[in-house]
Amino acid sequence: MSKISLSIFLLLFFTGCGIRHYALSSADIVIIKSPHLRYADEGYISHNKDAVLLQMYEAGTLVKTIRLNHLICVDSEGCLTKQMFNDKYLSSSYPPDILQDIILGKKIYKGKNYIKVQGGFTQQISNLHVNIFYSVISHVIIFKDFKNHIFLKISPLSP
Repeated sequence: MSKISLSIFLLLFFTGCGIRHYALSSADIVIIKSPHLRYADEGYISHNKDAVLLQMYEAGTLVKTIRLNHLICVDSEGCLTKQMFNDKYLSSSYPPDILQDIILGKKIYKGKNYIKVQGGFTQQISNLHVNIFYSVISHVIIFKDFKNHIFLKISPLSP
């Protein structure tokens, strides 16, 4: 590996989970259930145009922080590529940006089966690897993958 390649790699690796300034923040009830990640309590979601910070609390104590940008960093567990994170915590069949898209209430799977409804949208995606119901309605985000036993729900703490 050349010195330039090594320098670029080290720069990306060490800045992947660096300090970011987030423009928007919200307090939410966050529920995440997957075979390898379980959480249900208050969470704070902060984001800017290219990064998301999810801080999860239990009984008022910070228990887990997930930073998403070009990498996904989970507390002391370190940083992973988005696909490696999916492989470890969600499903290897998911596209790399799915967690960030869900947290931000964006379309998933490039808008496949997108249906606009009053107050938001829904998507249903089913194939050999997934059976997903996803809805973003009135600031409530629900993601269910029946095949992979994954459930995420994010709803505002206060109406």
